[in-house]
Amino acid sequence: MHHDVRRDIPKCVVAVADREYSEAGGMYLASGPRGCALDSGETYEENMWFRYDGLARAFPDMETNDPDDVQVRDDPAPYANGDMLSPQATDAMLAELPDDPDAALALILKRSIPSRISTAHRLTQAQRDFHEVVEILSGASYVPADKARTLYRIITGLEGATKPVNVTDGADRTVLAIGIDGNFRDYTYERNSMQVLLDPDTYAYRGVRWVAGMDYYVDGKASNGPFVKKGTQIGMATRMSTTVVDKAGDRK
Repeated sequence: MHHDVRRDIPKCVVAVADREYSEAGGMYLASGPRGCALDSGETYEENMWFRYDGLARAFPDMETNDPDDVQVRDDPAPYANGDMLSPQATDAMLAELPDDPDAALALILKRSIPSRISTAHRLTQAQRDFHEVVEILSGASYVPADKARTLYRIITGLEGATKPVNVTDGADRTVLAIGIDGNFRDYTYERNSMQVLLDPDTYAYRGVRWVAGMDYYVDGKASNGPFVKKGTQIGMATRMSTTVVDKAGDRK
């Protein structure tokens, strides 16, 4: 399976905690030697390949500068023991997903892998549930329209679900951005909120964006880092395409 993802980030040191088979995860900013400029940014695209059973990943070989050269990592340990279901397991669960949002969420939580992120216990239950649902949307090879609608109903029914707002993603598409208000603290990954980006008509997955979950200063107030106001978009990852391919390096 091939993912083509466009990243839009500010000119800061950006750390992203992606999941095993998805660009969805946490994000935090730091200044570093070049400082941190929230009013200017950078854009780049990533290509990633995942074996359907989740036991291998591949990335472009940065040493050759040949887009057809890839590095395959087939050691299953980092992926088989991760926090996220493989694409194969995700597709299988989607096929069984009932239409009722409560029953669907119960199935997702029953099948999900407990998070090993140390700060997960500080999130509200709704935040944790939201992350599990986004893993399904972003990790599947394909989400049928009826299943996408059910997942949308789960998200919008969670406690603290934000009102869906129209934004523009990295492919210049109008998308709905939805997140969960919850627990945020002035510490690395706990400052910012991940929101999912969905097609406004079909609720198909389009990516994620990160917004400040609270007012804070990058690197802390004592550092004189830039101030980030709650609700400010600090980054976006747009899924340009999801394609089932025969081997690593194929793009369609």
